[in-house]
Order: sequence, then C-alpha cells, then structure tokens
Amino acid sequence: MKVCNNMTKANGIAMIQELLAESQQEDGTDQEQQKQLAAIEEELGVKPASLEADSNWGTLILDATCVPDDIPYPVDLRLLDESRETTEKVIDELFKQLQGKIGRKPRCNRDKAHNLFLAIIKKKKPKREEIREAKRFQLDEISRNLRAIDGMIHCGAVLSALGSQLYRKLLIASEIYRQQQDMYDNDSWRIDDRIVNLSKPHVRPIVRGKAGKKTEFGAKISISDDNGFVDVDRISWDSYNEANDLIARAMQYKEEQGCYPARICADLIYMTSDNKKFCADNNIRLSGRPRKKQAAAEMQTPEQQELFKSDLRKRSVIEGRIGSGKRKYGLDRILTKLVKTSRTVITMAFFVMNAEKILRLLRLLFALLVSIYFAMLCLWASWRRSGRLWAA
Repeated sequence: MKVCNNMTKANGIAMIQELLAESQQEDGTDQEQQKQLAAIEEELGVKPASLEADSNWGTLILDATCVPDDIPYPVDLRLLDESRETTEKVIDELFKQLQGKIGRKPRCNRDKAHNLFLAIIKKKKPKREEIREAKRFQLDEISRNLRAIDGMIHCGAVLSALGSQLYRKLLIASEIYRQQQDMYDNDSWRIDDRIVNLSKPHVRPIVRGKAGKKTEFGAKISISDDNGFVDVDRISWDSYNEANDLIARAMQYKEEQGCYPARICADLIYMTSDNKKFCADNNIRLSGRPRKKQAAAEMQTPEQQELFKSDLRKRSVIEGRIGSGKRKYGLDRILTKLVKTSRTVITMAFFVMNAEKILRLLRLLFALLVSIYFAMLCLWASWRRSGRLWAA
C-alpha cells in the first residue's frame, strides 16, 4: 500500500504538472485564472526549480494518534469466561478422538461458572470482593480444564485435529490464564504485554490521557503531512514515544525531495534535545510549543511570536487530517482481526485520502481549462464578427 501510495502521488503530480504547463502556454488566460493556476501548482507540494539544490524547502508536519479496534471494553472477568469456554470446546473435540479409549469426559462446571459470571457482570457496581471471588472460581476452572487437556493428550488425543482457529484460541486462552493468575496472585491490575481480547491478542491498551478516553485499545500510528500529502510512518500496537520518529522522517523527506524541509511543525513531545540538535545542524526550523521552563527563559520578539503563531496554525492541518480520517475513512473503528489486514486498512485510508486530493486538483484544473477554452472561443467569435463588419 505504501508503494501504491507513492506511485499514485508521483503519477498524479506529473499529470497535473503537464496540464499546468500546457495551460500556461495559452494566451486567453486572465490574471484571476493565472492566480488559480498558481494556487494549484503550489498545492502540489513540489520544490520550485528556481531554488538552489542544497537549500531547504517545504513543510513537514508530524503527529501521532490511536486507531481504535472494534472490541468490547476489556473486562478481566469476561476474558476469563471466554477462555474457559474455549478450553471446554477443546475438551469436547478431544473427547471425540478418544471414544472407547477413556471411560468418560472430564468434568466441567459449565453452567455454574457461566451463571456466576452472569450474576457478577450484570451488576451495576459489583463489590471488589465479589469480582475477586468470581475471578478465583474462573481461574480454578480453567486450570482444571488445562490439566484435563494435558491428560487427554497423554491418552492419544492430537491437538492438530482441532483446526487452526480453535488451536490458536487455545494458545491465547492459556496465555490469558497465565497473565490473569499472575495479577490475581500479586493483587495487581497491570502486567506486560497484557492481552485484552481473545480474538485480537495483538491489541494493547494505549494510554492517551485524552478528556473523553484516557485509554484506547488499538494501533498507535505516526503520520506526517508532506506538503499536503499524508503518509503513515509507523504502525504499532505497543505504546512508543513518537518523538523518536522525527529524525528518520526528516531523512526520508530528504531522500524523496532531495533536501531537508525548511520547517518541521510538531507537538510538545517532539521537542527533545536530540531533535533540536538535529534540526539546528541541518538548518531546519523546529516549530512547536516549547516547554514551560524554556518558554519562561526565552524572550521572543514580536516577529518571532507571529512566526510561532503561524506555525501553530499550520500544525493544525494534521489534526484535521486525523479527524477526517476517523470520521470519513473508517479509522474510528478497525473491523479487521489480523495484524496484516489491519495494517492494510489503515494505510488504505491514507492512500484514498491522497488519491482524492489528486482528483480534486484535477477537477479544479479541468474546470479552469474549460473556462479558458470558452474564453478563447469568445475572443475568436468576437474577432470573426469584427472581421465581417470590416469587410461589409
């Protein structure tokens, strides 16, 4: 998808540049149409040929956001109940393989465990002791089921006959049991690489600290606006510090454009000492809100303050890209289950976003070319009419 995105962007820009070169050769364009053609050319985000080759040019805007997955809010008791039901399905399938070899199926308290789960989960505000007691019962049931599965394997049952989906769920359920048992023993609510969904074990809780959602469950992505075109720089279901992506993205910008950006607009988290040193060494203006101690120590001139406000207004563009991606392009809820398909859906959204920008510029250019064509027809008609009058 990244290759398709780059090809679409490059081919679209080349097509529009060719049409712009043809339209600028026409004689019927007035001053207003020339301004509109110049605005379209500026929106393409291509370095002008008049600039020096080693001079910095352009604007790079960086930001990160979380793309939520389509999962219910993770509750430990619900995870344990789903894991218990998975182990019971495995026992049923393995018992079919051992018909005649063992006397009876291993005992499972299915109804009792499920009724206890429903009794707690339906309460509006269950007590902490009730939740802990229900967890203990579910953990004991899963532990007994896993021991029964081991015993059935020793009797000749084969896990490969379960099917890939059920076997995968069994592995995830055993890992959920290990994590939940560890948290129960330590009376803790946190563990590394915590699984929050049985169908999507790769999803991790991402602490965002937003007003509406302090914690989101999905992929964290780093995106960049490269002179009007959006690209995905990093996709991860584990939390990371997006400030470490600035230097790599600036170097990628140089490979694509042949120079570093003239300014980088980013958030407060990107204002690290390494990023500032890199930008200072390469003559890049790192624009963003400084830290409180630094802002109190530095005295800015009115020109610097106006430049800072202009960069803040420019940085709001990436916020609009994120908002439109979640409202219009389906990034507010990822419905796919696998890691690869989720990555494809995320990158596809930004691919469509860039393709729609190319189409929008083509529509504007086509409308201008049509208006120029009709203006030339009017000039030709008036010239022909005046010629007939002169001949008469």
